[in-house]
Amino acid sequence: LSRLAKYAKYYIKDALKDSVLVSGEDFGFLAAVLEKDYNNKSELISYNVHETPSGMEIIKRLVKNNLISERVDHEDRRKKVLQITDKGRAEFFKTSLEMQKVAQIVSGKLKDSEIQIFYELLRKLDHFHETVYHNHPNYNIDQVIDTEF
Repeated sequence: LSRLAKYAKYYIKDALKDSVLVSGEDFGFLAAVLEKDYNNKSELISYNVHETPSGMEIIKRLVKNNLISERVDHEDRRKKVLQITDKGRAEFFKTSLEMQKVAQIVSGKLKDSEIQIFYELLRKLDHFHETVYHNHPNYNIDQVIDTEF
């Protein structure tokens, strides 16, 4: 998985060469904000499974590049709602085509049926790890191994 992720990162870098987005993480954060307005940065960072400092850097970069905006939540003035801007929406759709090419390359020469099986396995693994990550933040490795989630 580590090697596959490194290959993907290599292809993503090339796919984003003409974009203000600098990484797959930027693209993922932008996609998440496009999908849903987030009422706080921590929620967005958690959704993207990032450490807080690196997640905050990504958010700052997206705000600086006017791809997402922050506004005060009308119900809770302590919170800021993150929204995609028109520029962010345009950048997302511009880079989506290149990112689809990356997905095609990363899946190699797998047949459609193999890609479907791979996708289902990844989805199952993601569900397992998401449960651990969100519901058991103070886990220890032995507990994860010995417990069924």
